[in-house]
Amino acid sequence: MVNSKYTSEQIKTAVDKRDRFLEQHPELKPFQEEIDRRLDAAGNIDNRIAVLKFMMEEQILELYRACMKMREAGKIISDSNPDAANQQRGKTR
Repeated sequence: MVNSKYTSEQIKTAVDKRDRFLEQHPELKPFQEEIDRRLDAAGNIDNRIAVLKFMMEEQILELYRACMKMREAGKIISDSNPDAANQQRGKTR
């Protein structure tokens, strides 16, 4: 069920923009399909919003984990070559 404050033309425009975006970024199509699948199963608008919130939280957590891995890798590299790390620190200050 679509919120009645949006016209069918506004919805069509938004979907068209999304489709053009996905054409430019085909690697995101599976993620959009997952969003569509979950939203279709959600039912009412409150459940749909909750699904979107949950999916955003999942993505934020995944990004956080990737950042922590990069931080750990950077620390390992810096610990293995302290002279280079010290030189790099001096350049950024």
